[in-house]
Amino acid sequence: MHLFGSRGDADGLDTVEAQLSAMLADDATSLGLARAALFEGASVGEVRPRLKETDQRVNAGEQEVRRALVVHIAVAGAADSPALLTYMSIVKDVERIGDYAKNLMDLARMGVDFSRVEDRADLLGVYDAAAAVVPDAAEAFAARDAAGARTVLARCEELLAVCNRAVEAAAASDRPGHVEVPRALLHRYLKRVVAHSTNLLSAVLMPVDRLDYFDEDEREPDVDPA
Repeated sequence: MHLFGSRGDADGLDTVEAQLSAMLADDATSLGLARAALFEGASVGEVRPRLKETDQRVNAGEQEVRRALVVHIAVAGAADSPALLTYMSIVKDVERIGDYAKNLMDLARMGVDFSRVEDRADLLGVYDAAAAVVPDAAEAFAARDAAGARTVLARCEELLAVCNRAVEAAAASDRPGHVEVPRALLHRYLKRVVAHSTNLLSAVLMPVDRLDYFDEDEREPDVDPA
C-alpha cells in the first residue's frame, strides 16, 4: 500500500515503499550493532565496518527514493503533491535514524563500555525500548495502521520523557564527567531515534502540513523563562 492513488508511475511508488522498508530494516540492524558494542563487549573493530555497510545502503536508499519520486511527479503531475511531500519528509527521518545509530557506535569507538556498569540493566532497558520503536513504527506505517501508530506513539512519548529526565539528571549530577557525559549522550541519541520514528508515525496520523510537529511538546522539556 502506498500513499498515492493507482494512477501514474505505480511501479515506481511500490519501489519507494519497498526501499523505505529496507532502509528501516537496516536502521534496526545498525542499532543492534551499536548495542553489541556498547552493552555486550563486542569488538568495535569487528562491528563498526558492518554498521558502515548498512549506513551506506540507507544513504543509497534515500537517493533511490528521491529519484523515484522525481520520476513519479514527472509522470503523474502535481495531483499527488501532498503524498510526494510526505514521502520526501519521512525518507529523511529514516536516514537520520541510521545517523544516530552511527553516533551510538561512535560512543563505543571512543571507549564507552556499558557492559559491566552497575546501571547496565537500566541503560539497556531504555536502549532496547527505543530500538524497538523503529520496527514497530515501520510496521504501522507499512500497514497504514492508525490504531497501531497511536499505540507506538504513546510508547514514544514515554521514552522521550525518560530520555529528557536522564539528560537533565546527568547535567545536575556531581559524578565525574567521564561517568555522566556518556550517559547523557546515550539518552540524547536514543531520544532522536525515537523522535524521528514519531515522524514516520505522523505520516499515518497527521496531514502533510503537520508532519514532524505533532509531538513537538514531548520532544523538548519546558524551559522556565524566569
